[in-house]
Amino acid sequence: MRTAAVVSEPSTGRVMTVCTDKPAIQFYIGIGLNGESGKDDHKYDKYAGLCLESQFCPDSPNKPQFGSCVLKAGEEYRYTTTYTFSAE
Repeated sequence: MRTAAVVSEPSTGRVMTVCTDKPAIQFYIGIGLNGESGKDDHKYDKYAGLCLESQFCPDSPNKPQFGSCVLKAGEEYRYTTTYTFSAE
C-alpha cells in the first residue's frame, strides 16, 4: 500500500488520506452537480464534491507499460483501498 492522495480543508482542518495497492487513482469533481438535494435537504451545486477512486491505469489493456488489468478464469481479484480521516 502507498499513499495515493491527501486532501485537506484548511478552514476546518479536516484531512482525508487515501492509501491503495492499485496502480492509479481517478479524481472526479462535482461538475455535474446542479442543486441536487443531499442529507437534510442540503443543496449541492457544481464542484461541491469530489471522488477519489483507486483503479487500474486508463487504457491498460492497450498499454503494456501500465501493467495488466486482465483477470483470468480461476484467478483471484484482491486489492485494498483505505480512506483515513483526521484533523490538523
